[in-house]
Amino acid sequence: MRVQVVVFMPLTHAPAPTPPAPAPAPSAPSAPTPIPPPPAPILPVPAPVPPVPAPLPSVTAPVPAPVPAPVPAPVPASVPPVPIW
Repeated sequence: MRVQVVVFMPLTHAPAPTPPAPAPAPSAPSAPTPIPPPPAPILPVPAPVPPVPAPLPSVTAPVPAPVPAPVPAPVPASVPPVPIW
């Protein structure tokens, strides 16, 4: 069995390659370019000094004594208990 391959070529033509740009003509030697002086060194900017924080409260400060809870008064025996429904 034979297989025939058909290749279709595009009908448009590729554009012509652009010619390379001509090299610049060498110019006459001129006076040497003066070398610029080196730049001044960049000095680091000192960081601002942070403000001194306020002293922390003393850890050994006395702890206030707890206030005792009031003791409920005893209920007189003549009052009947209230039923809870």
